[in-house]
Amino acid sequence: MKREDFLERQIRTLAIAAVPMSVGNALAAWADWMRGDVVSEGLPSSSAGFATGGISCWDDLEEEGHAYAGAAVDVAVRKLDVVPRTCIEVIWLGHSYWENKRLDLEVTAAKGIEAIYLTLCEKGVC
Repeated sequence: MKREDFLERQIRTLAIAAVPMSVGNALAAWADWMRGDVVSEGLPSSSAGFATGGISCWDDLEEEGHAYAGAAVDVAVRKLDVVPRTCIEVIWLGHSYWENKRLDLEVTAAKGIEAIYLTLCEKGVC
C-alpha cells in the first residue's frame, strides 16, 4: 500500500474517532518511535552531538518530546484489547495482517483511538 493511502486511512480513522488532532500527532510520534531502530542504507541527514559539540539544542529537546509522547502512547496502545491494537498497528505502522472481514478496520481502530485518548488524558499527556 502506498504512503498516501496510509495517510488517507489515518485521517479517516481520526475523523471517525472524533478526537483532537493532538492524538493523531501523538500516534504519528509513536509510529516514528516504534520504527526508531529501523536500519536504512546511506548516511543520516544529521548526526547527534557533532554540530553543537554536544551542547543540548532545540533538536535534542524536540527528539526527547517525541520519544516521551511515543512511550506514553505505547503504554496506552498496549493496554488495548488485541483487535483494536492490531487495527492501529495496521493503520499506523503499516502491518498488513488484517484478515477479519466482519469488522471494519477504521471503525475498530477509531474505538481504540478513543480509548488511547482517555488513557492519555488520565496520564495528563493530552
